[in-house]
Amino acid sequence: MTPRMTAPQLEGGRAPIPRTVMLRIQEMIASGEIRPGEKLPSQRELATRFSISRPSVREALSVLETLGFIRIEPGRGAVVCAEGAAGGWRFGDRIPKEDVFQVRLHVEGYTAGLAASRITRESIGELRESIARMRHHLQEGYLEGVAQADLSFHTVIVSAAGNRAFIDMYQSFSGMVLESHRAPLTARNRLLEPIAEHENIVAALEQRDTEGAIYYMRHHLIKTAGRSGIDEALCRSW
Repeated sequence: MTPRMTAPQLEGGRAPIPRTVMLRIQEMIASGEIRPGEKLPSQRELATRFSISRPSVREALSVLETLGFIRIEPGRGAVVCAEGAAGGWRFGDRIPKEDVFQVRLHVEGYTAGLAASRITRESIGELRESIARMRHHLQEGYLEGVAQADLSFHTVIVSAAGNRAFIDMYQSFSGMVLESHRAPLTARNRLLEPIAEHENIVAALEQRDTEGAIYYMRHHLIKTAGRSGIDEALCRSW
């Protein structure tokens, strides 16, 4: 039986993010209720308004910063960004996002090739379901849902490769991988690109095309890195 990965856990045991909070804060920004340069209500006020814990509010704000909606300013709190602003990267200089994408290129490119000869119909169905969820969340503007569905897609492929060492390694840094799925969503004019890229990967896997699966996975990850603000030419050299 092919080993399966469990759902990723939030880095450091942080609180889960209620979907309604993410969408409501995005709506406050999109509607102009809070304009670029203005502060969001305090964490205490948001926790009271949405009847959730302050750790959940902090996690929501951290994700919104990665997605480019806000920036966290010391001594001032959460401030709304102008449209098209670059997102944050919560791991800072400790582990740069370039390093995460370099690891993903090697691990996921290789495991896509392995999966091409081993993937089941059930897993292909899961990949298509992940793509459908991405489309749905894009339509409703729920970008965190897009990132989670994107992560699910890639997790299925690593699992389908059947190599327990790769599965364990991928699971061990799932928090950084999830962050790398959020980072490209700041490129708001390119949100549909991953859908077509994922469909190319699925087509190669269905055809048991090892070289095609590797090619389309690497192409997708290079483009994803580019959408995250990383030089694509640098990625091609990895």
